[in-house]
Formats: sequence, C-alpha cells, structure tokens
Amino acid sequence: MFQPELRLSRPAILRYTLLIIAVSVSFLFSPPPKNEKDYCGQYIHLGAHAGFTFNCDAADYCMNADDPGRMLGDSAVRQSRPLFVLLASAVGHPVQWLSNKLNLPLFHSMGEEASRYVGYYIGYILINFLTILLSLLLFRSLATYVTQGGINKWVLLSFQLILVSNEVTKAFFWTAHQQFFALLTPLLTLWVALRLVAQGKTLPQIGRLSLACGIGMLLYGNFLPMFGTILIVSYLTDRKLHTTHLLKNLLLFLMPTVLWVSFCIYHHGHYYNREVAAYRQLVWIKDAFDISAGRFFIALGENALSYLRSFGEMSLFAAAGIAAAAYAKKQPAGPHRATQTAVVTGAVLAGFFLLLGFYEERLTYTLLPVCLFLMLSATNTASRRQKNIAYFLLPAIVWHLYTVLSYGPFS
Repeated sequence: MFQPELRLSRPAILRYTLLIIAVSVSFLFSPPPKNEKDYCGQYIHLGAHAGFTFNCDAADYCMNADDPGRMLGDSAVRQSRPLFVLLASAVGHPVQWLSNKLNLPLFHSMGEEASRYVGYYIGYILINFLTILLSLLLFRSLATYVTQGGINKWVLLSFQLILVSNEVTKAFFWTAHQQFFALLTPLLTLWVALRLVAQGKTLPQIGRLSLACGIGMLLYGNFLPMFGTILIVSYLTDRKLHTTHLLKNLLLFLMPTVLWVSFCIYHHGHYYNREVAAYRQLVWIKDAFDISAGRFFIALGENALSYLRSFGEMSLFAAAGIAAAAYAKKQPAGPHRATQTAVVTGAVLAGFFLLLGFYEERLTYTLLPVCLFLMLSATNTASRRQKNIAYFLLPAIVWHLYTVLSYGPFS
C-alpha cells in the first residue's frame, strides 16, 4: 500500500542545503535590536550591516556539551533533556578537536574562554542545520504521499521556503538551542501517523513507537503529544487499542524518563526539571485543582487567552490550515484520510500547548508544519498546473522578505 517513504536523494539534499544556507544567511542582515530589552543574550555584530544573537542559553548549552556531567549538578537546567546534550557533545567534540588542531587566529581573538567552546557552538549550529534538513525531507515525503507523486517541485519549494523562513529560524539558527525540534517533531509525528494509517494494523508497532517516544522525551518535550497522537491514530485506524494495551504502552513511554530520574536520584540524591520548577508547565493543573475546581477553570480561561495571543502572525497559517481542513471533504479518499490524520495531529499539538501553561510565539510555530501540510493537501489539484506556480512561489518569496526585513524576534 502506498505510504510515506523517506528517500535521501543527493539532488534533494543539495537543493535543501542551498535553501537553508540562503535563508539563514539572509537573516544575518535583518534589522538589529534597538535595545537590550528586546533580546536575551548578546548581539554579535558582523560588520556594519549584519549580525546575530548569541542566545542567553547558548553558553550553558556549550558548557554542558563540553562536560555532560554538569547536567547532574544541583538545579542543572538541562537535566531533564540529557539526550540533546549528549547529541551536542557527540557532534561538538570532533569539531572542537579540529578547531584546536587548526589553531586559527580567529578563534584566539574570541578569548581563551570562548575559544574553548567554539567547536561545541559550531556543533549546535550543525545540529540546527541537520534538524531543518530532516524536516524538509520529511515534508517532501509527506507532499509526495498526499499528491501521490504529482507535486510540482516549484510548488513544493514554495511551501518549504515558508517552513524554513520563520521566526524560529530567524532567532535560533545561529545560536545554540534546541528550538528546531519544534518544527521537526510535528512532521515526524504526521509521517509516522500516516504510515500507521496506510498499513492499517498498528498494534505490532505501537509498543516500539511508545518506547521511542519515551526516549524522545529525554531529547525534547514534543514527543509527549507525538505519543498521544500515535495512540489516537492507532485507535481510529483499527479500533483494537484496549485498556491493557494503553497501560502497556504508557509504561513503555514512561520507562526511559523513570529510569533517568531514578539514576539522577540514586547517584546524586536529586532530580531537577526546570520546565516544572520554574515555569510550572502542565503541573499548573494540579496546582490549580489543589486550590479548587473553580480556580482551575479560571486559570484555564486565562491560559487560553494567553495561548491565543501568542499566535501573532502564526494566526494567518492557522486560519489557512483550518480552511484547508474544511475543504478536505471534497478530496479523494486518500488525501482526505491524510487530512484527517493531520487534523488529529494538529488538534493534539494545540491541546498540548493550551494546557502547557507557558506561552511564547516561537512555541506556537510548532503548528506551522501541520498547517502547511493541510494547505498543500487542499491545493493538490492546482499544484499540478504549471501555469499556477507563481500563485505559490510569489507569496512564499514575499513572506520570506517580510520575515527578513521585519524587526525581531531575537531570542
């Protein structure tokens, strides 16, 4: 049965590499911050007309990559996401070794402390690049699936330009951060969910996927809604996911985190989760109910308003995605099923972030890949007409220019 396949072709990788470079370099020429209140960190000037923000979290990321044992310290900010630090360490160590061997004067001009971590900083940028590249390849696979191979390459590139050119890339590509998983995880979720739907039988795979999502939680928090989406899609696909299966898969999902927390407590006497301790993410629900049920509903209403306000420019894509989903009833059975799966994915993500209790516009952009997929699915028929390419390419270019020339964000 036809299902999404991830094919790594050299022309596509080269094309997407050039796209990422072009977009990320263009953001270096965006307007600089006017005052320190507009960003967190340090703005690095590259001549008179270019620069980027060294995010306030970047130094801690680099020091953890150099010495992963720092994650186990008291109130260690990265303790809840150890796999990301270990990934950065694996990528950064060879780069740091090479930078030491090359002994370039440029690195020495940064000072002894900065040159000690420059390889890890470059390693984080490489991770940013690879994460975007994988996102583009997944989007290509999804587009090929929903159009049954009929997608025009220029139309596909138009959607991918928007996927790359956004506030997340603008603020975080040139710094050490894990924000790009916010773009990757929705596409990975949709890709896995559509493969489950296409295969029809989900139970043989659901256990492995639950464990994989649990391991992913040690990398980035968006693997929680991915786990929820997989369970819902599995139930809707073959209706065989009973209570015993749910409990088994829940245990598999929780096992990596439980083991990591147990390791931290056994060896160091404590476990620290900054998202919970500092921002009360998700646990605000318990905090509110501990006061009263009425307090919970008041807090829920306040959080819902904060969440809606965080959409900003993303509201344009959200509206387009909703309109595209409504159009899905007119599509053939295959694309219609793909759209239904995308709606489930988007709904779970939106519900997760509504209940998160921490709202930033950069987090709302997690919905962008799903909205773009819905839009592409709805325009499937038009996308096959060569004469309509300009209707897709020109708005994408205008969006990119707007993102480049607009003020901020910087962190």
